[in-house]
Amino acid sequence: MDTKLKPGFWHDSRILELDPEAKLTVIWLLTHSGLELAGISRHRPKLFSFDTGLGPEILSKTLEQLPTMFKTSGDYIWAVRYVRYQFGRGESLIKNGLAKCIVNSISQAPRDLQIQFYAQYPELATFAGAHNMPLPPPPAPPSGGGAPGSHPPPSHLEGGVGGVREGEREREGDPPLQRGCGGDPSLEPVIPTEEEVFEHADAQGIPRSFAQEYVDYRNERGKAAWLYRGKVFNWRLELINRWRRDSKRRRWAEEEAARKDRDFEETALAQQIAEGKKASPKPTHTDGTRKWVKPE
Repeated sequence: MDTKLKPGFWHDSRILELDPEAKLTVIWLLTHSGLELAGISRHRPKLFSFDTGLGPEILSKTLEQLPTMFKTSGDYIWAVRYVRYQFGRGESLIKNGLAKCIVNSISQAPRDLQIQFYAQYPELATFAGAHNMPLPPPPAPPSGGGAPGSHPPPSHLEGGVGGVREGEREREGDPPLQRGCGGDPSLEPVIPTEEEVFEHADAQGIPRSFAQEYVDYRNERGKAAWLYRGKVFNWRLELINRWRRDSKRRRWAEEEAARKDRDFEETALAQQIAEGKKASPKPTHTDGTRKWVKPE
């Protein structure tokens, strides 16, 4: 994940109060290689020390200093506003094509972090429920028989995520839960076929040979070459723009070749006149200018 840090990051009151080592730790927590789309990562002191040259105690101290910026549970760390600053909120977060990946990412975290995550991003909880994706169950109300403050999970939730025990889905005949972005075919980006590209090229007056070169150029680089931020970009507009740029280059090349031909002919004529092989052209305008004639 390529994290974006805006200039306002350095003006955050919580960051201003940190020492240089803690600031470096925060940057590492937001950019290291183990960070998931949901802003969660595992507590990895050895990787932290290898990347930054600081001791593991600096990592623990920084997490204690920033309880509102980072939440911890077991060996998991969650950057609370990571999703907000990287992908937005509300409708824009749902429409950017990464909502499913983010939901699957947070499903790996402990249940208490999942509950806090969906409280911070309720739009993702609605999205997950609409697409039958796993959601953490709410804490059970306190019972009279238990100790004060203890909330044991119901038996049907033990050992699983979202109310389904490991292997129960297979026993019920449902397909196994798929991780990553490829679980729901309806959310997968649809790559255009050659026929669709050719049909659009014909409608725009673009030669099929050029359209074939465009398709080959994209397909050689794989499926990712058709995507931008998880969605298929506007390839129709790009095809038109590429054809226009190519047409301009071809016209410029033709004009440049014609100009060189004219320069060569004028140079040859001037050389013939200098050698006396051809008479100098007569003035054809009242202002005395001469009109050059191509050699026969």
